[in-house]
Amino acid sequence: MKRNVYCLGEAVLDVTVKSETQAVLNPGGSMLNSAVSLARAGHTVHFIGELAKDIAGSLIRAFLAKNNVCLTNTNMLSTATPLAISKLDEHGNAQYDFYKQDLESDAQTCEINFHYGDVLLFGSSYATSPLHRKKVLSVVQSARKAGAIIIYDPNFRPALVPKLPALSNMIYENISMADIVRATDDDIRLMFELAEIDAIYQMISKLGCENLILSAGANPLQIKTPQYQHQIDIPQMKTVSTIGAGDAFNAGLIASLVEQNIQGADLALLELDNWIALAANGIKFARAVCGADENYIPVND
Repeated sequence: MKRNVYCLGEAVLDVTVKSETQAVLNPGGSMLNSAVSLARAGHTVHFIGELAKDIAGSLIRAFLAKNNVCLTNTNMLSTATPLAISKLDEHGNAQYDFYKQDLESDAQTCEINFHYGDVLLFGSSYATSPLHRKKVLSVVQSARKAGAIIIYDPNFRPALVPKLPALSNMIYENISMADIVRATDDDIRLMFELAEIDAIYQMISKLGCENLILSAGANPLQIKTPQYQHQIDIPQMKTVSTIGAGDAFNAGLIASLVEQNIQGADLALLELDNWIALAANGIKFARAVCGADENYIPVND
């Protein structure tokens, strides 16, 4: 059975400053990055979102097409492409500034014919944007009705903390619709002021999600489900850039779900070894991105 992967989110142009006169440009946005890694790994993947009709938007569109990401569910808007300008520290960690023009109204619901076994990845600021909320709910609810596996990555940025009171209910609702929450310790600290895995899991399980994967950079990754709690050490490596590492982890996790033919109903039946294998593939993808200047796994990786 052919399984489709859908990545719902924002497309941006990533500008990584190397020096006063040098920068690296990459098509970006968390869900877009995951889509490219999945396509490069040989999976059928669709990007759901918007692209601007400006020069940067045209470049991003051509890049996605070149990398075999399906754009059937992508809308073209007469606005400027959002920019994410970053500078890396000595450890390859990025500090960001974001620049966005007010977007056109995007109230349409976006009809997608999901099937059982498909996978939907959604998250980041797109998933809590009032401008896109109607589309996000329509897409996620349609995927749930079809029996697709739904993965939510909040990817919550410090710049959004002042807006948290207005965003919290949408974050809770997103968690409630997910089969797996894949977050970082920073996401959880910023959103909920929680640090201990038991308290974090209690909160998301009460909202209706039973599977948590919590990453923490170079520190151990933690998995918690109704049956298991486990942590995995992250191998040390020389890091070029951490931009896109979490997105690549999501791609590796999804690739493993598809390749192992794990369906939504199977998640509750997985053994610990299965969860470890899923996470290991995510770590493999993330390490490939940390060793490169791009936001996605290398071609033919």
